[in-house]
Amino acid sequence: MAQRLEELDTTVKREMARDKEIKRRILIAGFLLHDFEKFQYDLFPGMPEKYIDINKNPDQDIRKLSIAEHQEIFRVMVPLLGLDKLINPEKTESWVEYLEDLLFIAYNTQKRNDTNLNLSESGLNPKLGDRSLICLSNLTLLADLLSSIIKHPQDAENSSLHNIIHQLSDGKLELSYHSIAENRGVLTNIVNNAVMAAYQNINTEEEIYYQPLLYLPTGVIYLIQKNSPPISESDLPELVVSKIKELCAKQLRLRKTGFGRDGKGMKYADYYNLFFDTVGLIEVALEATLIILHSNKESKAKSRSDNLVKFQQQQILSADYNFRFDDDLRIDRIAEFGDVLTRNIWGEVVNNIDKARKQNKDLPELLANL
Repeated sequence: MAQRLEELDTTVKREMARDKEIKRRILIAGFLLHDFEKFQYDLFPGMPEKYIDINKNPDQDIRKLSIAEHQEIFRVMVPLLGLDKLINPEKTESWVEYLEDLLFIAYNTQKRNDTNLNLSESGLNPKLGDRSLICLSNLTLLADLLSSIIKHPQDAENSSLHNIIHQLSDGKLELSYHSIAENRGVLTNIVNNAVMAAYQNINTEEEIYYQPLLYLPTGVIYLIQKNSPPISESDLPELVVSKIKELCAKQLRLRKTGFGRDGKGMKYADYYNLFFDTVGLIEVALEATLIILHSNKESKAKSRSDNLVKFQQQQILSADYNFRFDDDLRIDRIAEFGDVLTRNIWGEVVNNIDKARKQNKDLPELLANL
């Protein structure tokens, strides 16, 4: 009995998933067809001549034709557009079962006087239920409004958008936006991203209060839960600065601009300290070392070996180590990276610690063996 119930539960879940998927496919196909009168009918092989003539005549309206005539048009268009394969890839001819569902969505995507929401009066006999069809047509209407109305963030206040989202979400969701007064190119893009991050930082694992929906040149439109908490405007300046640093660091890591090598070893521009912490700078320095000392570079390792041996003979270095080695580019890389790491990167850390200790005498001294 338990096994039978488990099999039944699996079957139900499978059927629910299939039903959800077919509705999603009908939604997409319906949206693609919702302006069916605007297609150029003479490009469709097999389209009856009378519809081509009406389509070319600006004084006639394809939408004023009967349902039977619209069905005839869809029977030509759907297979040629490949929507039969979208609706059911495994059994393409079965799309005809949803012909009147597609018509219903196409009729009702645009809120006009000739819509057919009343199935009992329209003469349509769709396969999907009334509630599902109305929901699908509302979704296609929303998509149509978003594509045709949204040009500025303030368009989120459009009453048509508000009403349709209210219906689709049972009054739980609405649109909101942030807008930027002036478009300053890259800077505007950075500010946009920072403000968007401020809104998304309010979200939790349990609740998504702000979901970015449309990214526009001077703002972002969000789908939000009603009564969502507001952002803290005092945090925005720091977020903007953080975004600028993030963008600059990404470009510096990509290009390694400011890294070079002269007779005194590897060096980098001071501005790297503005955009990287110590660990990040070490990583970039390693990448730059491998690029500058590429495989075609001539090794100077033997010269380094001779100097080290000389220091041993002068008892400056311990005699316990063997510093004799031949030319090997790997040794040059280790030497150059070790130099920039200890002399430049760690040296800057030590300088910052010394400055901090001068301002605060209670800070401990650096350990000598560091």
